[in-house]
Amino acid sequence: MATNEQRRDWIRISLCDGVRPETWLYALETAKAADVDPHEFLTLSHLQRERTFHTPEGLERALQQHPGDTKRIDQLLDALDRHDIWMIPAWDEHYPDVVRQCMGAQAPPVLYCWGDRRILSRAALAMVGASEASASGLTAAQAYAEAVAARKIAVVSGLARGIDTASHQGALAADEGATIAVLPHGILRLAWPDELAGDADPSRVLAVSSWPPDHGWESRYAVERNKLIVALSDGVFAVETGLTGGTTYSVREARRTHKPLMTLEYAKGETPPSAVGNHSLRALGARMLPVIQHAAEAPLQGLLEDVDRQYKCRKSGVPWGDSGRADDAQGELF
Repeated sequence: MATNEQRRDWIRISLCDGVRPETWLYALETAKAADVDPHEFLTLSHLQRERTFHTPEGLERALQQHPGDTKRIDQLLDALDRHDIWMIPAWDEHYPDVVRQCMGAQAPPVLYCWGDRRILSRAALAMVGASEASASGLTAAQAYAEAVAARKIAVVSGLARGIDTASHQGALAADEGATIAVLPHGILRLAWPDELAGDADPSRVLAVSSWPPDHGWESRYAVERNKLIVALSDGVFAVETGLTGGTTYSVREARRTHKPLMTLEYAKGETPPSAVGNHSLRALGARMLPVIQHAAEAPLQGLLEDVDRQYKCRKSGVPWGDSGRADDAQGELF
């Protein structure tokens, strides 16, 4: 059980904006090797840190700019406690291994979470796509999400309108279904869409943010959010994607980390504008899935095999799984 002193340190680390995660991890791992814990490291003087650990200039500059606003940090800690929000620093044994494996030195130094931490231990499928999705895409997203959630696979997505919201809705429609919402802003800014507000049960939903808890939305947060969505998953279902935009970042990250990739296959002449990029994913080895309306129609065998193989890889400690499909694929993304 972390002490309040430790938790204040974690918040301070988050508030040092502009310091890359790998810089924090390098500094804290260096300190750990010298038997210096994070709190002691943060309370050392600038000269002590510089002489003992040769801390990077950017980190020292950030620490001097953010020496620890005690009042603000205490206010944030109080707000986190009132909203039942918990934290996991990257050096903690409970930090998700899959995030370390996929993001490496870029893994967020602190994750802020609301909900049931046990959801992180489930196999997971990222479901991403257009915010201005077609009606058929929204229906299919909800149906596939319900079908996989019924098999105890957590759905991972953002919290935007469109495919994100439909995917969460589908997951929560399944008995014992669970879902993970990854945020592009601080967790104290969490606001559930109207479609999900009544279903946001902390025993079935996990909200995750890697940003300072009171920060608002920023475009760079959205890009990094997409990386975290992929890292937390064992497969990426790009339900509908254009030729540019946030979903393409998720597709690239899935390719980089060798995560199984899948997308909807529209009949010739029936592709909606929100899915004009779907056909390009075939050349990248994506599993093409039919457009469906109900969970019972979902052809899940191949999808489940892909996700299960990836899940077993990460549980056995393999850094990046190999779906057996992506490495054989040819072609450039879009």
